[in-house]
Amino acid sequence: MKKNLLKKSLLSLTLLTLSAISTAATTGTLLLQGTIAQVLAITITPVSGVNNNLDLTTNKTNLVVGAVNEVSNSVTGYKILLASANAGKLNHASTSAFVSYTARYNGNAVTLSTTPQSIFNQAAAGAYNTSKNLDISYTGQAAENLVEGNYSDTLTFTIQAN
Repeated sequence: MKKNLLKKSLLSLTLLTLSAISTAATTGTLLLQGTIAQVLAITITPVSGVNNNLDLTTNKTNLVVGAVNEVSNSVTGYKILLASANAGKLNHASTSAFVSYTARYNGNAVTLSTTPQSIFNQAAAGAYNTSKNLDISYTGQAAENLVEGNYSDTLTFTIQAN
């Protein structure tokens, strides 16, 4: 009885092995895959001693006040938005006095508004790491025509995927 059981077990094992061999494929595939997260970053670097020390008594044309570094790997491209807290005016800290100015981003005129305005659009997908200058222009005024004190505006840059 033990011999019969052993023979049946060996026969079953042999049939199982043959069955496995006969159904094995001759080719196979292996998926290799990786993932890269989206990167959107913006860094503003002021020109030291220029952006916070504007001589409002002299005319300035295309005065570089800062550099903007844009980093993106978005598959839909990206855009840069700009908002000016005072809509293109350097406002006096405590009075209604101001000095108007214009701005250019990477050599192109931009609209200075309190609501974010698109100032650059990279429509193509890709990996980008680039810096662009922001410059301003204004007409200086004699010191006796301006109220003493600080004049300022805050510019806010935003990067976002298209």
